[in-house]
Amino acid sequence: MIIPNVNHKKTREVCEKIGQFYLQKHSGNYDKAAIEITKLGITGVLVSHNKIIIQLYRPGLLIGKKGENIENLQAFLGVSLHIEEESLPKWDDLIILDNPEDLNDYFG
Repeated sequence: MIIPNVNHKKTREVCEKIGQFYLQKHSGNYDKAAIEITKLGITGVLVSHNKIIIQLYRPGLLIGKKGENIENLQAFLGVSLHIEEESLPKWDDLIILDNPEDLNDYFG
């Protein structure tokens, strides 16, 4: 997906606010906040005008039970969010090498 006019400064600010949201949610416990953010599998955050797109592997965790988590996050950020689910790579798509030097043979 191509998003015109991506604002990188705003994107960074949104990422920081997402971190602050999870830190507040876990009463300042950095470890719990980091674990929850990692479980989301966020692969990208883009900000263009008043639109925020969060690409992640597990949107259900971001949305939460009955949409409670996403509503709280949207209120915290003060905007509506657009969520995109990323597909996880299949084992058939992965290249597993025993020796890193094999990369030269594989990619020529």
